[in-house]
Parts: sequence; C-alpha cells; structure tokens
Amino acid sequence: MARIFAPSDKVTPSGDRIKQADKFTAWFYSEGMRLPLHVALHSGQTGGSGR
Repeated sequence: MARIFAPSDKVTPSGDRIKQADKFTAWFYSEGMRLPLHVALHSGQTGGSGR
C-alpha cells in the first residue's frame, strides 16, 4: 500500500507506520487523494435488536 501513495523516498517510513498501526485501525486511500486517512474500525454491533 505504501508504494501506491508514497513517493519513492518515503515508501519505507510509510510502510513502517502502517505496520505499527494499532489493532482495529485502517488506512483509507482512494483515487485523487493526496494522503491516506487513518480510520478506527468499529465492530458494527450497536447492542440493539440483534439484527
């Protein structure tokens, strides 16, 4: 992933940063974005009706 968004001189530091991310976090990157967004993931369970 780091090879996709990072310039060639920053691939290694970006890759290291991705590897050190906490559990249940992700990097979102889409066409046209300059940098990826760091997002916290959620289980999706709200404790509601159990659907």
